[in-house]
Amino acid sequence: MVQNGGAVLPDPLSLHCALLLTSMAPPSTAQHPKTADPDHDILDLLRERWSPRAFADRRVEPEKIRRMLEAARWTMSSYNEQPWRYVVASRHDDPEAYERLLDCLIDGNQAWAQNAPVLMMSFYKETFSGNDRPNRCAPHDVGAASAALTFQAKEMDLYVHQMAGIHADVARETYDVPDDFEPMAGLAVGYLGDPEMLSDDKKTAEQAPRSRRSLDEFVFGDEWEDSADVVANGSSR
Repeated sequence: MVQNGGAVLPDPLSLHCALLLTSMAPPSTAQHPKTADPDHDILDLLRERWSPRAFADRRVEPEKIRRMLEAARWTMSSYNEQPWRYVVASRHDDPEAYERLLDCLIDGNQAWAQNAPVLMMSFYKETFSGNDRPNRCAPHDVGAASAALTFQAKEMDLYVHQMAGIHADVARETYDVPDDFEPMAGLAVGYLGDPEMLSDDKKTAEQAPRSRRSLDEFVFGDEWEDSADVVANGSSR
């Protein structure tokens, strides 16, 4: 330490060493998310998106929530029906509403999702508004809307974990859902947190590498399970 007119200042060499040690520290998992290693070049947005369970105790700005929902709004849908609906609750802004939505999740999801600063639940309208005929594509369309919402979130350094594990009957009663609407999925939204906050089994899943089926396992040509030539003969990278 050196003195300057009575003020005690850090020694330059000590300060340099401290900065060097900081730069050598292992990176935080929360700051370095899992990135996919695709066989073919794709958008960074898709490579970097994943579904964490550990979320930081940090408020999600309302403007970012609106931008996520705006992305869902502009999703394509069959006959432009736009069958999706969302319930949204922020733990920091309305804890009571947040608890109501949390209660709509199964216990296993509540255990970790309770740390997410924002919860959502998606719903879809089962019939077309113009003629009341069944809309077979409604589940597909709400899934597309939630995907758009998820990608918009990633663009803002937010992450979304979608959950099939919900109590649909609880959601219906809690929100007085009309008969022609069906609860679809829960969504936990927030900034990345520390995996150490999770139970051992969830921590293992959180830190495991991402994996996917190869293209030839799900892209078919002339016959079912007969890989399409475009993927069977395509070169990687």
